[in-house]
Amino acid sequence: HHIYTEYGLAKLMTILILWSRGEMEAAFDVVHKGFIEIESITPKKNMATARLNGALGVMYYDLNELDLSLSNYNRALIHAKSSSDYSFKAYINIGIAAIKKKQNKLSTAKSLLQQTIKQSEDHQMLWMMEARARYEIGTIYKLEDKLDRATESLEQSYSIRKLHQAKPGMVSNLIALAEIEILQKKNDEALER
Repeated sequence: HHIYTEYGLAKLMTILILWSRGEMEAAFDVVHKGFIEIESITPKKNMATARLNGALGVMYYDLNELDLSLSNYNRALIHAKSSSDYSFKAYINIGIAAIKKKQNKLSTAKSLLQQTIKQSEDHQMLWMMEARARYEIGTIYKLEDKLDRATESLEQSYSIRKLHQAKPGMVSNLIALAEIEILQKKNDEALER
C-alpha cells in the first residue's frame, strides 16, 4: 500500500508539472502509462489509481470537460475510500465543488466545501484545504451577492494562510477582498489591500 501511495504521488507530481508547462499530451501519456503499470501489478483499488483519476479530474476541468472531470473525481474517491489520506479526499471534494460552482449548483458546492472544513477540523492537519475551502465559499457568497458573508469567509481563509505563510494564497485572498470592497464602493480600503 505504501508503494502504491508513493508511486501515485510521484506520477501525480509529474503530471501536474507537465500540465502546468502546457505539455498536455505528455501529461495524458503519463496518466495512461501509469494506469497500465498499476493494472499490470494489481486490479485492486489503491491510492495510485486514485491519484491518477484525481489528476484526470484536474486536467478535464481545465479543458472545461466537466462531465469527464466529475467522472474522474468520483473514481478517485472510490479508489481512495479505504485510505486515511484525508488531505487527498479534501482536495477531490474541492475539485468537485469547483465543478458544481461552474454549473451554478452553488448550494451543492458549499455543502462539499463545508465537509472539507469539517474534515480539517476533525483531523487538524488540513489547514491548506480548509483555507482553500473557506476561500471558495467566500467566492460563492460573492456570486450570491452576500458580501458580508463573503468577506467573513475570505478573511478566515486569509488568516489561516497568513499563519502558515502561504503567500500565493494570501495574495488571492487580498484580491478577492479588494474586489468586494470595490463593489461596496470602499475604494480606499480596496486600494490598501
